[in-house]
Amino acid sequence: MPKSRPPYPPEFRQRIIELAQADRDAGQRSDGLTTDEREELRRLRRENKTLREEREIVKKAVVSSTDERTIR
Repeated sequence: MPKSRPPYPPEFRQRIIELAQADRDAGQRSDGLTTDEREELRRLRRENKTLREEREIVKKAVVSSTDERTIR
């Protein structure tokens, strides 16, 4: 049975990830998102979350407003 290798040290793994990301940012790799694309995706996800929350608030306000009108 083959022996498994010990895992790479965390510093080495982090350095490899940084080098790969730098290559993506420089256009030398296309197997992932660039740093700018990641930031934009993060910003858009945050904006979507806010918009969903605002939509729910408006829905509740409309239902509440409609209920008040039917009571009168």
